[in-house]
Amino acid sequence: MDSLTAQPRPPSGIRIGVLTPHFPPDRGGCASRYEDIVGEFRRLGFRCVILTSVPSYPVGRVPAAFRKRLVYEEGKGDEKVFRTSIFPFEIHSTLERIIAYLFFTVSTLVFLSLHGRKRFMCDAYILSSPPVTMSILAPFIGIVFRRPYFNDVRDLWPEALQGTYIGSSGPIARMVQMLQLYGLRQAKAVGTVTPGLMRRVERTMKLNHISRPLYYIPNGVDLGKFRPLDGEEGERRLGPPGSEMVLYSGIIGRSQKLENIVEAFRRVADERKNAVLYLIGRGDAEASVRAAIARNGLGERVRLIDPVPRSELMRYIHESKVCLVPLHENQVDALTTKFFEYLACERPVIATSSRNLQEILSESGAGIFVSINDLTALAASMTRLLEDDSLGKKMGRQGRAFLEKSIFNRTESANTLAKAITNMVVR
Repeated sequence: MDSLTAQPRPPSGIRIGVLTPHFPPDRGGCASRYEDIVGEFRRLGFRCVILTSVPSYPVGRVPAAFRKRLVYEEGKGDEKVFRTSIFPFEIHSTLERIIAYLFFTVSTLVFLSLHGRKRFMCDAYILSSPPVTMSILAPFIGIVFRRPYFNDVRDLWPEALQGTYIGSSGPIARMVQMLQLYGLRQAKAVGTVTPGLMRRVERTMKLNHISRPLYYIPNGVDLGKFRPLDGEEGERRLGPPGSEMVLYSGIIGRSQKLENIVEAFRRVADERKNAVLYLIGRGDAEASVRAAIARNGLGERVRLIDPVPRSELMRYIHESKVCLVPLHENQVDALTTKFFEYLACERPVIATSSRNLQEILSESGAGIFVSINDLTALAASMTRLLEDDSLGKKMGRQGRAFLEKSIFNRTESANTLAKAITNMVVR
């Protein structure tokens, strides 16, 4: 493994190209991760240019204004953002999302072929994975541009497809695995976001005789942006007067099993007449979640809200009494951005399934860990925190204190990635 203590050339001499499928105004962990990292890179003196898709996530709908051209350009100089086309209609399934990512990759290849040398030539590149279709861009960067790239692996897609109708085997899964391995093999260095994923990537690389530096660059939060609100800033109410808000924000997808949350909340609603469940986001499981709401007669007690800007999201977090991080039982290595955002705002968290979240909650005392399939425990945990306000506040303070002393902040992650990129360039 390359040493992070190598003497790097001054960051101001390095121009970095970031290739990611999502960047604001897209929502979600991927867009948030790169928004914060790029911000930190620029603060450090790096020059960053972004190549991403036109806005579409998580709604799955491309605005009409972004359907007329192959490429859109925003910003000036080394703060430019190039946006290329993605599948121009609503996306309702995993297969359609793969097709959309493939469409984005092809449109990106066309842009790089026609304009890459003049408009997107950099000293080094960061490629986001998933989607694994980004691996198709590897030979262009390595052979045509003759530049190194860092493979930022946020998940291993063949395994992530488990639990979907595509599955983790079969022709599509095998093709995905081939692309994943190709991307790892062509990279100059590789990073992962959780300890469990790092072990899996390391095992995959070893089994396939891939020798590359491997770095741990976890998700985290900008503690300056996400913080407790006080004074006039925290007085504006979003929910009904006297309501007790239980909050989930993020993708409304199959990996969250939000139907179970709705089923458990029915029991909470029976006991707590002012309890209201807010689900902020969009995704391909919306129809199933809406059906669960209707089935349980919770139309007045559960509110589905479209994604909101991060500044507005912080107000919802501030107003909530309980924040939820539900995950499918196969998401044992997940370490989601929303979890850290809740902790940074001093809110108690109920989390499921992930060993990483369980370990952090145990160490910090910032919340409660339960099984996503134990509806009784889910309901009891929500009720307990709604009833005992002092317990929730204590957990919230402990969560923020834990983050302030931990590695789970964007500044720390960006510094590690910056050193890895610098070593790649000067090597």
